[in-house]
Amino acid sequence: MVKTVVRRFILRLLGVGYFIALLVIALVLAYLAINRINELTTGAIAVVFLLGVFFPPVLWWKMESNGLSRLRRMSTPQVRFVFDDKGVTANSELGAGTVGWKSIEKIWEFPEAWLLFVGKQQYVTVPLAALTEELKQVIKEEVEKSKIVKS
Repeated sequence: MVKTVVRRFILRLLGVGYFIALLVIALVLAYLAINRINELTTGAIAVVFLLGVFFPPVLWWKMESNGLSRLRRMSTPQVRFVFDDKGVTANSELGAGTVGWKSIEKIWEFPEAWLLFVGKQQYVTVPLAALTEELKQVIKEEVEKSKIVKS
């Protein structure tokens, strides 16, 4: 599940626009190279293109290895979630932590899990198997309530 959620996160984070921009850069680079236009400009565009190509897999590898390393440190890779009026508590043999409802800024829903964002790139992964339909609704309502309070 970690691998799938990381892949979905990166694809949604970058969006289709990223890959369209990469295609446009590749076309410009091809045009510049074929027509032998300004080697310095062509080289600079090539560097931008290569950085753009290597960024998603490097990000994926880093995020996946971070997620999997936490699981590997556990003798029993299980996390118990508790949802109450204070927020969401995740408890494992590595420790426990509670995220208050007001801290959750947004929710990304994937078929395997929900990502509850508490910062720009910080999120709690909650497997969908842990969520009943009633609980999903409660989470959405609590996050919406906290948005109203923040405004």
